[in-house]
Amino acid sequence: MNIYQKLSTVRVALQDLNLKKTGKVDFTNKAGKRTQYSYYELADILPAINALCHKNDITTRMTIVGVKENEKAILDVVDGSDRISFSIPTAESTSLNDQLKDLGAKLTYLRRYLFMMAFEIVESDIVEAINKELNNEVSEKDKEKILACSDMATLTATCAEMKPKYKTSLITPIYDEVRAKLEQKESKA
Repeated sequence: MNIYQKLSTVRVALQDLNLKKTGKVDFTNKAGKRTQYSYYELADILPAINALCHKNDITTRMTIVGVKENEKAILDVVDGSDRISFSIPTAESTSLNDQLKDLGAKLTYLRRYLFMMAFEIVESDIVEAINKELNNEVSEKDKEKILACSDMATLTATCAEMKPKYKTSLITPIYDEVRAKLEQKESKA
């Protein structure tokens, strides 16, 4: 078998293992809704990858090349003199102290994402899901607070207070509803 066939064999064998995700992220959105996301930690996937690569006579090697904004991490899947390379850009912290402190975490994340890419391990995008949770709804408590406003000054102040917490597009329909009621109330008086 050539290297591509060996890599394909390892990918299929990995899928058949039904690997378990042990990484957990607990997240509470602005509305107070608590959600937990699971993800693959490096320890969840690496032992299986190593065993399957060994069984199929291939190996892996990670390197980081370049400097600063041109730095990238490379994972080579190697079979004798043949290799398949996978690469991703790296990100740096701004201060040297942060860079040194975060080096271990950086290497773990880079390895994790490179292995997931090379061996086609599928995982839902946690960042996307968290962003959706962050910006998806106004909490019932905050909605009630806006609906309870009895004059335009209070309504404006209440909505302005909530702007850092929510997208404007989420507050605007509630604001418009209350404003219309207040204007209707004023025109009857």
